[in-house]
Amino acid sequence: MTISKLNWGFLGTGWIADFCARDLDFTNISKYGVTARDFNKAEEFAKSHGFKKSYVDFEAMLTDPEIHAVYIATLNQVHFEHALAALGAGKHVLLEKPFTINARQSKELIEFAKEKNLFLMEAMWVNHLPAQQAIENILAQGMIGEIQTASADLSLYQLEQDGYGRMWHVSSGGGTLLDLGIYPLHFVYRLLGKMPISITATAQLTGLAGSADRVDEDVSATLQFESRKTGIIHSRMSATGRNIATILGSKGRIELPREWWQATSFTVLNHVNKVIFEYHQPIDGSGRQFQFLEAERCIEAGFIESPNMSLEDTLSVMESMDEIRRQIGVKYQWD
Repeated sequence: MTISKLNWGFLGTGWIADFCARDLDFTNISKYGVTARDFNKAEEFAKSHGFKKSYVDFEAMLTDPEIHAVYIATLNQVHFEHALAALGAGKHVLLEKPFTINARQSKELIEFAKEKNLFLMEAMWVNHLPAQQAIENILAQGMIGEIQTASADLSLYQLEQDGYGRMWHVSSGGGTLLDLGIYPLHFVYRLLGKMPISITATAQLTGLAGSADRVDEDVSATLQFESRKTGIIHSRMSATGRNIATILGSKGRIELPREWWQATSFTVLNHVNKVIFEYHQPIDGSGRQFQFLEAERCIEAGFIESPNMSLEDTLSVMESMDEIRRQIGVKYQWD
């Protein structure tokens, strides 16, 4: 079937869906429909963001033939079932991170999307930012030589009493790794390789020892890759960190500033700390529109996955998060 205009439906009206809806105003992407657990919220969201329709529930949106692609921005523990339902209804899917709770769910989802010949991509928006593409161009030019180490921290003050309750409980797929640590993981994987040779992880868990409701409040991991490359990640959800990232090479380094995951600038230095290149390129909004543009580009080209954010990349990160959770002792009911 030829689609003259790709119509998007949003499932979920939380803060991340709000950012995405605003960012799409910088594109000509069609914001067609939205649904949520609360119809009143869906209706309000549709009006405030210029969506054409709001639906009483997810099933109603999925049965609308005018919806071609679905962006899923619901809670972690229901990503799998919502994506499965959307694919089953013949819709292309852009699925918020974490893609699923574990690698087993991810594999099932990926296999189903391939079987249905539908596009599926994790909404790891950072990988589509112009700054990320510029970094990869710098690396390809050999400006800092061979990459040796990549490190990144993402630590934010997200307490339960401040509205982040879902992150603090096992029943909602909580913990800092799946929500925050996934960003540093994707960062080092993209730079160092598809799968590490070894992972060594440590963590501080919430609650009292012996409690069944403990998740990772703080997690660190060192990942060893081939060719003696090292990835170092850290995240914490009860303190705000420096939140910087660094790439070390045999001839120099790249420094990404505070809040590196949404950077519009970075600096390249040599071994005597001389700046040899600076990148500054403002973008419209938060930059989440670029992942939608990539999804549309791929769908229009007949691709079922993005070469810039492959399903193999997503699965590799999910498998590593499973291993980190195994080492630190965080287990969900879906494992």
